[in-house]
Amino acid sequence: MTAALDWILARLAVQPEDAEFFVTVFAGSLASHVCLSTALYLMCGLSLRQSYRVAYELVCIPAFLYLGVTGWRLWMDTEPPVVALNGTEVFNVSWGSPEFYVLVNAVESFYLFDFFVALVIDPTMTLHHVLMILMALVCKKKYCCYFVHFFGGICELSNVPLKVFNIFRILPDLKRKMPTLEKLSMLVFGLMFYVLRIGWWGYASYQLVRSAEAHIAAGMFDSQAVAVSRFGSVSLAVFTVMQVFWGYKIGRKALRMLGGKKASGKKD
Repeated sequence: MTAALDWILARLAVQPEDAEFFVTVFAGSLASHVCLSTALYLMCGLSLRQSYRVAYELVCIPAFLYLGVTGWRLWMDTEPPVVALNGTEVFNVSWGSPEFYVLVNAVESFYLFDFFVALVIDPTMTLHHVLMILMALVCKKKYCCYFVHFFGGICELSNVPLKVFNIFRILPDLKRKMPTLEKLSMLVFGLMFYVLRIGWWGYASYQLVRSAEAHIAAGMFDSQAVAVSRFGSVSLAVFTVMQVFWGYKIGRKALRMLGGKKASGKKD
């Protein structure tokens, strides 16, 4: 068992000194989900499917709060690693710090848990979770380390009101009892999504790709680093397309809610 775990952790580029933290995040998330699912099923009269899904949303709330607050603290406390290349100031994408590795390991471990849950709840999200794990691996190759504070941290804050809203979707009776809170959670999520995942995301994406390409043009990357960098930029482009698509769907739903119209039979 230990040999198999060591092999898995090695494939995920988890250093021996980070292994305990990585396993704790994954095992803690999994155990919390199992315990909450069981409690909701036995004590609250929910169906197995409802218990499984609500437990997942409840596990995600503190996890995303941790990632978001940690990312925000590191972003605010860290002096931007700026370097001059060919007469232009860009971000040093090879910069790293001990705190960064804590955050990136938390992201990688939690999304590994999230991947297995998504296989049951929403298989369409597995691509997103696989890309998150791959991007964590890319970041450990000294790529976009500074920007992980945003992409793996700050922007996850928008998921907190989303998880609250999802609970209302899963439990119609709760939605009928608290319609104002359900609408508020959706509107707060929409606002945070557009600020963090459209506005700030666009700025961070531009600066990251611009900085990475400047490093390549200056000959600071070997062939492997160039491949890693380009893979990271392409993955970021895929994520950006996802954000725009979700932003479109969120905007439609928010407009319907503000207009007092019921959603059509189509699921957003």
